[in-house]
Amino acid sequence: VCASELSSGINAEYGAVPTSAAPQMSQPAPPPITSLPPAAMNHGPVNAVAIMDRIPSAYDQKSLSFKAGDYIKVTKQNENGLWEGECNGRFGVFPFNHVRVTE
Repeated sequence: VCASELSSGINAEYGAVPTSAAPQMSQPAPPPITSLPPAAMNHGPVNAVAIMDRIPSAYDQKSLSFKAGDYIKVTKQNENGLWEGECNGRFGVFPFNHVRVTE
């Protein structure tokens, strides 16, 4: 099979696709959607309140557990969505969407 047959689509029994059948990208890709709230750009300590209970696995030594209404001091807001903080004297990580920033 020669390259001219593949590019023109003559050799269809071998799975060649004419270049005219490929989708055309006329617009640039949209910017990525971030699920982090604007407060996540601030990497300093902020206060938050838990909006739901968080009970991680007993085997997970790094996760922070809390109950809805607990106050949490957020010490680090990681870009991956796992924030670090302190609640009731315990330190650990938790998903940012389980809290609401109060500052």
